Amino acid sequence: MNELSALLGNTSAKSCILDPLPGNNLKTCINTLLPTIAKIANLSFTEACVPVLEPRIEKPLLDNELLSNYRPISNLRFISKAIEKVAADRSCQQ
Repeated sequence: MNELSALLGNTSAKSCILDPLPGNNLKTCINTLLPTIAKIANLSFTEACVPVLEPRIEKPLLDNELLSNYRPISNLRFISKAIEKVAADRSCQQ
């Protein structure tokens, strides 16, 4: 948890307006939320599952069965960015 705490402390609090847990709020409540965020990070590494893309249909009238009618949206949540930083930090240490 110390590793995550240090990385979150150095991370910019900027986040997307759609983020359910904006960076500013997370940094304000870091001591309370850190155990939960650490658990999420560890599960992400254990399960090798970190969703980063969300397909969105380009126009509402297009056929939603055709993959070509979608575009990838990458609005990384603040927690995802934090997990990404931990992964980068760990890979540099090896």
